[in-house]
Amino acid sequence: MNKRILREIFLEKRLSMSPKEWNRRNDLMISAFFKEVDLSDIKVLHTFLPIKKKREPDTWKLVNKLWENYPDILVAVSKTLWKARSMKNYILTDRNHVVENGMGIPEPASGSIIDDSTIDMVLVPLITFDKAGNRLGYGKGFYDAFFNTCRKDALKVGLSLSTPLDHIPYMEAHDIKLDKCVTPYGVMNFTI
Repeated sequence: MNKRILREIFLEKRLSMSPKEWNRRNDLMISAFFKEVDLSDIKVLHTFLPIKKKREPDTWKLVNKLWENYPDILVAVSKTLWKARSMKNYILTDRNHVVENGMGIPEPASGSIIDDSTIDMVLVPLITFDKAGNRLGYGKGFYDAFFNTCRKDALKVGLSLSTPLDHIPYMEAHDIKLDKCVTPYGVMNFTI
């Protein structure tokens, strides 16, 4: 088995989840995030916005809760620069300024650009992860490249609707590990 097959298997598992179960797990994951993740030193939090067709975790619920309960935290989101194989980051101020690109990825249509070095925490999309903090994403390498433009102490926090694998054997030297992963079952810390 290789990374491509592993991606297909775990993406299919997520896609086969019933809407009721998907909502239940999202609610539990978001509850775990706000109970167990320390936001006291976070001034800028970067998040992905959920790709509907891939049934990613519903980060809109998390963003709305941040706006409501943590108004001093700026929320940043990315716009994918496909040719440059990078991402440009914007402050998210309103859900109405988001559009889906040709790949179905919600992105800011406009807004204020934010420097990557100001980001304190990055919420990371993934398909699956393991007990050591390795993540298996979609395989394009955008987040690994993005992490290299952020401060070294910026927290990398995965969001997953399922439990971890024991071990992902296909990790490469350029793959950057998570510091934490939030699941419906609690938060796993990998830096301890």
